[in-house]
Amino acid sequence: MKRFFISTFLLNLFVAMFAATPILGTNEATVDQLYNFVRAKNSSFDREIAEQFIAVSAKYGLRGDIALCQSIVETGWFKYEGSAVTAAQHNYCGLGVTSTGVTGGIFDTIEDGVTAQLQHLCVCVQELSHLPSFQVHPIYRLLSPPALVIS
Repeated sequence: MKRFFISTFLLNLFVAMFAATPILGTNEATVDQLYNFVRAKNSSFDREIAEQFIAVSAKYGLRGDIALCQSIVETGWFKYEGSAVTAAQHNYCGLGVTSTGVTGGIFDTIEDGVTAQLQHLCVCVQELSHLPSFQVHPIYRLLSPPALVIS
């Protein structure tokens, strides 16, 4: 029964991502729920990825559980089959991939890759108040956050 609840809950969470579920807010899923959800499709999934999505997202006021679902779509359940990025890049949302053959951003650690994705989402929703002075996302080399605010 417990396994069914976790699977059903996370499946609903994944579907909700496509139904205008807000990215701002607090996580509804736990590390264990996210980890088990992905492990059901990918037995080699690294638990640290789920841990970082939950931990880092709290700093930004974003839902790491939903961001991880975005990564599931982008990476094919973190299998990277046919993907422009590889697991070694720690690029969980295809940052910098603009066309076929472009490998995209490379991040040194799982935490940096998750941080870059969440910072990108902050920019997308114009939630710039949560951004620290140190940014991992490469867009900050080109733009400053105040230039992105649309009045």
